[in-house]
Amino acid sequence: MEKIKVEKILYIFTDENFRDDRYVVGEAQGKYFFSWGKYPENGMVPCEDVAARGAGIRWYDLLSELRREELRDFGEWRVFEETETHGYRFAILVNDLTMDAAWAIWRWERDGWDTDFSIPLSEDEGYWYLDECLDSEKVRALGYRFEGDPSFVEVDDVVESYEDSTKNLRLLRHGSEYAIAWGDLFPFSKEVPHSDVYTSNSGIKWFRSREEAEKWLNISRWEFF
Repeated sequence: MEKIKVEKILYIFTDENFRDDRYVVGEAQGKYFFSWGKYPENGMVPCEDVAARGAGIRWYDLLSELRREELRDFGEWRVFEETETHGYRFAILVNDLTMDAAWAIWRWERDGWDTDFSIPLSEDEGYWYLDECLDSEKVRALGYRFEGDPSFVEVDDVVESYEDSTKNLRLLRHGSEYAIAWGDLFPFSKEVPHSDVYTSNSGIKWFRSREEAEKWLNISRWEFF
């Protein structure tokens, strides 16, 4: 089997219960791999998936996909932001390995956070949203995703960078689709949401063609220049 050179090692994990087990996340030729056992071997890895119990490797086009598929057993949740409101304690939890985010409520009887809950309401209380108390936009702007958030795709090309823009404006391409991205995050990301997203720090809007994207930009020009 053909092997290729590892360009970058991103993570190395070991299992506390099995000291000899080793898991590696790395990058080669623009793709990402999750390997175990003897791989990488002398800085080289198989260029195709290998499924074996003692040693193997799986390849992914997107790092975000690898994180969610392979690293759930390694990452730990931490509190990104918390608040007390309506007589309860709530938080946004994030996992820095999988880049997942989740809403949580504090359970006193368990002395810990619980992500499986419904917003508790009293009989005389109207419905309210956790977004009113915690800043989910800030979490998304940093690249974390809540369950149900749009999927991400890889940016194939930066078609145009508008240097005179006041908001880091760029025209991106993924396959045959084009997107206008602005702000501090999406214009510079290798992976972006594959749907329209607007946050206080960044945004992205998708179009079926470059002509449609540039037409929209001309109409909305006052917002960016």
